[in-house]
Amino acid sequence: MNKRLYFALLYFAEGAPIGFIWWALPAILAERGFELTEVSKLTALAALPWSLKFFAAPAVDLLSRKFGLKPPLLIAQIIMAITAFSFFPTIEAGNLNYLTLILMLHSTFAAIQDVCIDALAVKSVPDEEMGRVNGAMQAGMLVGRSLFGGASLILIHKLGLEFTCAALAGAIIISSLSLFTRAEPKEPHQFDVKQYFIGLKLLLLERKTWLLVATAFIASLSFEGLAGIASAALVKVGVPANIRGPLYAIGVPLAMLVGALFGGKLSDSFNKGKLLSHATKICAFCAVATAALLDTKSDYLVLSSAMVIFYFSIGLLTSSLYAYLMSHSNKDFPAFAFSLFMAMTNFSESSATVFVGKFAPIWGYSASAAVPALVSLLIVILIISKSEDSKPS
Repeated sequence: MNKRLYFALLYFAEGAPIGFIWWALPAILAERGFELTEVSKLTALAALPWSLKFFAAPAVDLLSRKFGLKPPLLIAQIIMAITAFSFFPTIEAGNLNYLTLILMLHSTFAAIQDVCIDALAVKSVPDEEMGRVNGAMQAGMLVGRSLFGGASLILIHKLGLEFTCAALAGAIIISSLSLFTRAEPKEPHQFDVKQYFIGLKLLLLERKTWLLVATAFIASLSFEGLAGIASAALVKVGVPANIRGPLYAIGVPLAMLVGALFGGKLSDSFNKGKLLSHATKICAFCAVATAALLDTKSDYLVLSSAMVIFYFSIGLLTSSLYAYLMSHSNKDFPAFAFSLFMAMTNFSESSATVFVGKFAPIWGYSASAAVPALVSLLIVILIISKSEDSKPS
C-alpha cells in the first residue's frame, strides 16, 4: 500500500473518536442543558490522557524492539471500540461523573494508539517526505473527524445516538485492518531495558529536547483555547443545528484538510522552522478575529465563513508543526520523543480550553482567546530559532 494512504488510514482511527469527543459531544451536552463551564471541563479532562501519553511511550519503545508495534496497537483499538460503544448509555443517563470515567478510559487507550502510530511514522518516513506524509495523515484524521464530529450531529437526529456510537466503534476496528497491508520496519536495537533507560536519560538531559517540548506547547496555544469550545460556543450564540451540522461535517474538516495538505507540501519545500513561525502568527490572528465575531453574534454566514478560515489556519499550523517535530525527533526513541511533543500539544489544549471556558462568560470570547494567542506570538519564534541549531541523528 502507498505510504501516504497507509498512514492516512491509520490516522482515520485517531480522528474518528477525537471528532466525536471534541466536536460532537460538547454540542450534544450543550443541547441537553449542560453549562459551558461543565462542558469545557469534561472536554479538558478527556484530553488529559493524550497529554500524559509519553508515560506509556517507554513501554511502547521497548515492546517494539521485541514484538513490534502492531500488537499493542491492536489491543488499544479493541478497547477503544468497546468504550466507544459505551458512550451511548452513559450520555443517555446524563451522569457526567460516569461519562468522565468512560471517556478517560477510552482516551487512555486512544493515546496509546497514537504513540504506536506516530512511532511508525518517525521510524519509516524520510525527512524529505515528512511534510507530505503528515499532510496525508492529517487528511485521514480529518475524514474521521468529519464523519464522527460534524456528520454525527446529523446522524444522531436521523438514526439515533446508539447507532452513531456503534458506527464509531466499528470504524475503529475496520481502520485497523490497514495494519496488515504494509510491513513494519525492523527494529535495529536489541531488547535491553537498562541501555534503553540510559539512553533515555541522556535524551532528557539535552537542552534541545526541552526547547522542542516548549515549541509544541506554545505553538498550539495560538488556536487551542477557542477550538476547544467552538462547537459549544456556536450553540450558545444561537447558531441552529442545521447550520452547525454541515459546518462541522463539511466546511470545517475540508478547510483543515486543505490547510494540512498545503502546509505539508510547503514543509517539504521550505525551511520547516520559518514556516511554523508564520503559520503560528496566521492561526493566532484568525482565532482572535473569529472569537470577536462570536462576541458580536454576527450573521450566521459571516460567522461560518470565519470558522472555515480559522480551521484552515489550524490545518496549516498542525501539519507544519508535526512535520517540524517529527523531523527533529530522535530516531532511537521514536515513541517517547514524539509522544512527549504531542503530549505537550494536548496539555496545551487542556489548559487553554479550561482558561477560555472559564473566562469567556466574563471577558467575552475575543479577550479570553487573545491571551493564549498572544503568548504563542511572543515566545514561539524564539524557541523555533534556538531548536533549529541541530537535528538528532
